[in-house]
Amino acid sequence: MKTSKSKLRPNYDPKLYALEEAEKAKYDPQNFKRTHAGKIKTFRSKHETVPVHNRNTHSGNIRTRQEISFRDYQSSFSYGSFYKNSKGQNAWLQEVRYQRIVGDKLKKNQSKEEVDAALKEWHKQRWGTTRALLRDSMRVVQNENDSAGNRAQGQGVSFEAWMKTYDKKRKAATKTKRMKKRKEIKTSKELKNEKEKKLKERESQWLQEKLERTRIENMRREREKTEKLEKEQIQNREKSVKAKEAMKKWLLRKQHEAMRKRQTEQRKDILMKEVREEERKRKWQKKSYVCAYSTSRFKK
Repeated sequence: MKTSKSKLRPNYDPKLYALEEAEKAKYDPQNFKRTHAGKIKTFRSKHETVPVHNRNTHSGNIRTRQEISFRDYQSSFSYGSFYKNSKGQNAWLQEVRYQRIVGDKLKKNQSKEEVDAALKEWHKQRWGTTRALLRDSMRVVQNENDSAGNRAQGQGVSFEAWMKTYDKKRKAATKTKRMKKRKEIKTSKELKNEKEKKLKERESQWLQEKLERTRIENMRREREKTEKLEKEQIQNREKSVKAKEAMKKWLLRKQHEAMRKRQTEQRKDILMKEVREEERKRKWQKKSYVCAYSTSRFKK
């Protein structure tokens, strides 16, 4: 006779069971993404140094979100971009750069928006808009907000096609610059006057800077002098206080010594008196004994 599953497992909930299985699969090493070499990507703790990512291939020290153990995932030095990105690959790259450049300046309690703004600013400074750097940013950073090239790729335009349009725009911009320069050509007299004006401005600026420097230097010297005087006064006061205390101690010591000397002298005198008294008594007893002895003999 067949028994139903519900009888064997009365608390069985198929939805809950599916969720549990999915959660287990997330951290199962068999489900980890593999590199082109067929190896599971190595796990790295946040305390180890991460080598620079090899830009020519995608086989650098990148790890996906699934590869991180739950404990490390919780304690990792992570910010907004790490959680919002489903791929995890670009997020980990951003994480590394972030730790190196921005991480030490920002604190954990900052908001996600502030962190994202800082990252965007850093990417702008790092990658710029030159052709080579843009190509690098295309290879390494796959976030659509990082550069115009990425946005173009995100809209389904190939990198080569985008670069062609970019080149055209750049050439047009340089042409317009050249035309502007031609219009702005001046006569030799005007140029000479401008040169002299700039020289005068520079000289006046230099003089002002020199005056400012001397003023700051004088202020510093004055401050040092006053500080030195105050220090000396404090030291002198401390010395005088110490000298007074030492004198008091010395006087007390001398008084105690004199008192002890007097006491010893007095004790000595008393002892000598007692000794002399004893001696006198002993002599007197001897004399009286002799006298008594002689008188008794004559009586007989």
